[in-house]
Amino acid sequence: MQSPRVQSTVNWQVYTKFVETKNLFIIYSSKLTFNIVPKRAFVSREDLDQFRELLLAQVVK
Repeated sequence: MQSPRVQSTVNWQVYTKFVETKNLFIIYSSKLTFNIVPKRAFVSREDLDQFRELLLAQVVK
C-alpha cells in the first residue's frame, strides 16, 4: 500500500480473510487488524475485478 507519505509492503501470507462490502474490501491480518481498500480507489471496473480475483487467489475468504 502506498500514499504520498507512507509506503508499506506486506506478504499475502499475513492476511487471513477478506470481506467485500458494497463500497469496500476489508482485508484482515487478525481479528482486530485489517486494511480497508475503498472501491472508489480503482480507476475502472476491470481494475476492481482484477483486485477481487487477486484476493480470491491469495487470501482465504
